[in-house]
Amino acid sequence: MPRSPTQRVPTWGAEAAETQTWLRFSVECGYLAEEAGQELHQTYDYIIGKLVNMIINPSPWILKRSRG
Repeated sequence: MPRSPTQRVPTWGAEAAETQTWLRFSVECGYLAEEAGQELHQTYDYIIGKLVNMIINPSPWILKRSRG
């Protein structure tokens, strides 16, 4: 049985955090400009924040089954 999206949030959060690690690595190795790396890192901070909000308050994200 498929799990609801809110049950998968911890996985999404881990993947977003991993991406942040790779962004830092890319900047440190010179593959990515520091400004671009910071901007992308901040974007992922925003995404992680949204995922945390989904964990704290999942009800808006759970679809109700129709009876019929």
